Amino acid sequence: MDICQITTEGMCFTIGGFCVRAQDRSEKAKAFRLPSRFNAFAGKREAVFTDWCRQVDQTLKVPVESPLHISECGLDSMRVYNSEKGYIFRYQQHGCEELILDVTSDYKAVDIIKDITSPDSHFDLAGELGRMFSYAVLTDAIVFHGAAIEYKGTGILICAASGVGKSTHAALWRDYENAIILNGDRGLCRETDGGIYLYGSPWYGSSGECINRRVPLSAIVLLERGDENHAEIMPSPSAFKALACRAAAPLWDYKYKSLAVDKILNLCENIPCVRLCCKPDPDAVTTLKNCLIKTNSIEV
Repeated sequence: MDICQITTEGMCFTIGGFCVRAQDRSEKAKAFRLPSRFNAFAGKREAVFTDWCRQVDQTLKVPVESPLHISECGLDSMRVYNSEKGYIFRYQQHGCEELILDVTSDYKAVDIIKDITSPDSHFDLAGELGRMFSYAVLTDAIVFHGAAIEYKGTGILICAASGVGKSTHAALWRDYENAIILNGDRGLCRETDGGIYLYGSPWYGSSGECINRRVPLSAIVLLERGDENHAEIMPSPSAFKALACRAAAPLWDYKYKSLAVDKILNLCENIPCVRLCCKPDPDAVTTLKNCLIKTNSIEV
């Protein structure tokens, strides 16, 4: 299928072990669709963790003043406002409003009030639903901006700023060590079933790679560009600071920011964190691999 069609009956997805239900309750001609990659995450109707619903509410009073948070990129912007239910997210491109989401305070129920986004839009509906999902799961998990790979049955999360080379490094592991890329841009970490696991998800940024599976998390890598390849274990305070910059959390919400802090501290205390300063070459994989073997994070 080219798309994942959402109907009035709804469709459920299992993402990171969480059940997500999407429904279309509007009568608008433009259908509620998600990218085809969501089909791989289709799941059974179990206990629903979060709800996405498309319904146009003409009576909703959308605020225009005193936003809690503003995120801007050129002429495009996202503004967050308080509402009776929780929050209203307004997205504009070149000053024209394209997307409005009405979201509960726990980020679990998302009403899609307006959606006239196009493939050329800076913001897209699926991506912003992913943002809300990332916030909602903070009660039980945390999502990082990083590539998630599986090597010999264990998971490695490679975090870095955009453009530094995390997707490139993940691809090197795939090409030279037969690793599997679970996701090229997002890694979901969750403590469950007696361990900490790394999951794939349908949000993969520009990497184009995602798989619906989980593996035990064995190491977290903080990637930096360098003129030579070098890997070293990071002390917990340094690892926490670096990871906090890559975590998905609502900056305006003290409760959920605190949940993110707790999750990051737990990871830093229980999972080896490695700083990798490297070039985009196969030797960088060898350098990291040797460091992870020394920490018993991966098998020889």
